[in-house]
Amino acid sequence: MNKKSLFNILRGAISIGLILVLLWIMRGSLGQVILTIKKINKVLLFAAFGFFLFSYFLLGIRFRLIMAVQRLMVNLREAVSLTLIGQFFSNFLPTTIGGDLVKAFYASQKTGKKLACLATVIFDRILGTTTVIITMFILSIFVKRPPHAGSIKTFVIACLAATGAIFFIVFSKRMARIISFLKPLFRRFKLEDKIKSVYDIIYNYKRHPRPVIKAVLASFALQFCVFYSGYLLVKGFGFDVPILMVFLLLTIISTVSMAPSINGLGVREGAFVLLFGPLMTKEGAFAFSILWDGFTLAASLLGGLIYLLSKQYRIGKGEISYDR
Repeated sequence: MNKKSLFNILRGAISIGLILVLLWIMRGSLGQVILTIKKINKVLLFAAFGFFLFSYFLLGIRFRLIMAVQRLMVNLREAVSLTLIGQFFSNFLPTTIGGDLVKAFYASQKTGKKLACLATVIFDRILGTTTVIITMFILSIFVKRPPHAGSIKTFVIACLAATGAIFFIVFSKRMARIISFLKPLFRRFKLEDKIKSVYDIIYNYKRHPRPVIKAVLASFALQFCVFYSGYLLVKGFGFDVPILMVFLLLTIISTVSMAPSINGLGVREGAFVLLFGPLMTKEGAFAFSILWDGFTLAASLLGGLIYLLSKQYRIGKGEISYDR
């Protein structure tokens, strides 16, 4: 069994284990959870899903802006389609081919530049994560007395420090030279040239501030849509939680969901109950997490439908590689 298989088994074990623990904790309240979902305000439910789905349109805009910097031209329809297809692979085939890798592969089919597309997808992920961390930091300043305030403060500071370190490494040639001791490792796996090419492509974004700023603005806009969707769900359940509090806790949940697992499964639901439980009961928080997962899966299924109906989106065995 290779290391990749072991890692996938570990991810699955973490997700399944956390879900089982959560179900055990909620074992006496599952009926109330179902009742809470049934009683949600349907108008606010559909409005919430509309905002959630619109965020993928904005995600496509961000991806297109980032692609254009490298002269990788895709139209908006293609950018949104690639985003949704990547989401489909991330959620429904998480142990085989990552959604980001699929998105990079199909973008390269359009542009003919594999490594450039891979680097673009990596930068897109870095940019998205960074704007979430910045939003979380700003909100933590203005939101008073959130649940588990001390732990949240520590978490925010740690995330901010980690983000700063990543940006310093990525966009500082001096730091890149400092960590050049890793070259023998890269050379051993025949990755040195590829990693250098990807690094140079990502570093090139430093020279194009205008489109990057536009991409950052698109990122903040899509975050607003996603988190406002969550606020509408909270209102739909009938709970009165301040909007900035909802936004702050959702940024934290988005970040912790990156922990090793099957696309955040188990980690995310546990975080909902832990953070929103004190504000809207643990039954309401668990119901919130179920609908949030439902929104994500619905968007993923839309990506799957695009994948099935579009002939150009087909992956054969062994097709995905980044030799060029």
